[in-house]
Amino acid sequence: MMKKYLIMMLWLLLYASAAFSQTITVLDSETNEPLAGVNIFSEDRSIAKATDSNGEASLAEFKGVETIIFSYVGYQIRRFSYNEIVESDLRVEMDKRPIPLGQTVISANRWQQDTREIPVTISQVTPEEVQLQNPQTAADLLGVSRRCVYPEKSDGGR
Repeated sequence: MMKKYLIMMLWLLLYASAAFSQTITVLDSETNEPLAGVNIFSEDRSIAKATDSNGEASLAEFKGVETIIFSYVGYQIRRFSYNEIVESDLRVEMDKRPIPLGQTVISANRWQQDTREIPVTISQVTPEEVQLQNPQTAADLLGVSRRCVYPEKSDGGR
């Protein structure tokens, strides 16, 4: 009888700990895949966490926090109160947000140089050309690029 009582108490303890756990799961809103490495922090940044490889993190430290921020590269920043997260069954879905790239420089040098100081031709490609060509790699893009800018010669080079 004591053995049965002990087993029943153990199950009750496990159930209670699972019921009070504050583990949140962060998912991609389109694929429902877990997102690893999502930054979770309070508005004043006094509390910070990151999701594990299963997209999960403990929210125990955030209890009572007014605003909890979820941030991940390539996704829109989301803000919730602690109560909103609990009401959503401890699940947060994040929406993808494309990262616009302006002018991109691909160079073999480790420092920035003025185009007039470079002794070789330079290929410049506009975003419109990238969309039109739809290359798989930067090498493919440069291979189909036709417009070259030649560095200006200074008078001292004659």
